[in-house]
Amino acid sequence: MKKFFAFALAIMAFCIAGAQEAQDAKALYQEAKKLDDAFKKGIPSAMNPNATLTPEAAKGLLQVLDIYEKVMALDTLPDAKGKVKPKYIDKIMKSVMIHATNGDFARAGGVLFNAGNKFPDAYQAFMISGSLAAHNGVVDSVYAIDFYNAGNCAFGVDFAAAHEAYAAARAANIKDPQAYTYDIASLQNLAHQNEAFAPEAKQMINAISKEAVERFGAANDYLFNNYMQHFIDESDFAGALAVIDDALKVDPNHDNFYRLRGLVNFSNKQYEAAMADFVKMAELSDNYGYLREAAGYINDCGKRYLGTLETVSPEQKASILSMYNHALSVAKKASQVPDARPMDDIIEDINYNIENANNL
Repeated sequence: MKKFFAFALAIMAFCIAGAQEAQDAKALYQEAKKLDDAFKKGIPSAMNPNATLTPEAAKGLLQVLDIYEKVMALDTLPDAKGKVKPKYIDKIMKSVMIHATNGDFARAGGVLFNAGNKFPDAYQAFMISGSLAAHNGVVDSVYAIDFYNAGNCAFGVDFAAAHEAYAAARAANIKDPQAYTYDIASLQNLAHQNEAFAPEAKQMINAISKEAVERFGAANDYLFNNYMQHFIDESDFAGALAVIDDALKVDPNHDNFYRLRGLVNFSNKQYEAAMADFVKMAELSDNYGYLREAAGYINDCGKRYLGTLETVSPEQKASILSMYNHALSVAKKASQVPDARPMDDIIEDINYNIENANNL
């Protein structure tokens, strides 16, 4: 008798719970519907051309999805008879697809972004927009912009989230190389924050920069520099020179290509070749950072070359002085470009080296 009574109580509790869940689903759906309607009222239409979407209404659309998720979870629970009879799922899916087709999540993301609610709100809106578009037959390079915008919302705040968004943009065939630039920068920041992640980040950056160079060419200095860094780190000097030579065939007057070849030759202890590359770069460039760097490296070429000699012949002395004089010439050019900053430290060191070399 006691067992029967306990069983009866359990059945009663199950029936009450089922009724409560149905009521909760209905109440939640109605709550979402109100937020959804508020969003729609902010969209200009023939009946209301002056409508303005507020940040509150834009955020409400994100809340709608959160509530819909809860409704669908309740809507798929069995009733008191053990049967599943969804009432809201079809309505929810239809509503979400209409928003996706109309670009409403991207619209919400733009409003939230302009209101300063970049992360996580605008980020979430753009990520949802891109994800829904990807499953809705939209051309990939179109919804790739949503992911790119999401990355820009997260960059500087949450680099892991930014990387996730930029990676999605790259996978969607983004046409803007800046997505690659910011993705690499996100990984570099993550590596700086977590040293244990640095080796993995290094491999990822190499893959991303290689993909970027293959897609867009070597003209973007930041992307090409990151790609070449892998060759230098691995001491693959022959591979590096082959890649740079291919780039020079496309653009023989690109200053950064000679700069990179100079760095490769310097790393490979080919100091005279390195000097020639840096000098050529200096002829083509008015970039203060590149010129200052080149003056320093050419100066170091003279020091390193001198360090390899047990005795110095007149010819070798002439080569060393040539390196120092070229370093001085490049340093002086660096001091005269529009964005120049003081070069006194480098010039002073070069002049000191020239004086010593003359006494050899």
